[in-house]
Amino acid sequence: MAEMAYQHEYLKIEDQVESEMEAKYEDRLAIEEKRIEKAIQDKEEAAQQKEREEQEAGLKRDKEKQN
Repeated sequence: MAEMAYQHEYLKIEDQVESEMEAKYEDRLAIEEKRIEKAIQDKEEAAQQKEREEQEAGLKRDKEKQN
């Protein structure tokens, strides 16, 4: 009887540990996903900024050619 109680308690603790580990993994995964999304967004914004700067430089060159 004592062994059954021990096994029951052991399984309960094991389930709790697994749940905690799973929650920590999911938290880390969510943090990593946000980091990746932010990096992608930053690269897209940098590309857009570079494109705007190139367009402005092109317009400036065109104006200088006209003068």
